[in-house]
Amino acid sequence: MENIRVICVDDANRPKEISEDKWPVKFEKYTIDKIMRLTNKDTKQFGILGVTLKEFSLDENNSPYKYYKMTRFKPLDSDEELLDILEREMTIGDTVILEKI
Repeated sequence: MENIRVICVDDANRPKEISEDKWPVKFEKYTIDKIMRLTNKDTKQFGILGVTLKEFSLDENNSPYKYYKMTRFKPLDSDEELLDILEREMTIGDTVILEKI
């Protein structure tokens, strides 16, 4: 499956656990390499789509955060249909790792 290119549309409310150098900037383009429907029932993020980006790497220093919310990004036109399909078909706990074919 191909990488999904996105543009950041929401860089507000950066959690203090994530440093500025690991935080997406509004109107900048990024590459999603992993998508996961979040499964922690104890958080308000349960069931949302979380993504990792090739440009940043969240680690144990960013706990409890491991993913960025997909709603912070908008797919570039060519990837909109692919992302719509993934979002409809993913269930809780599913993970998709994207790589260039």
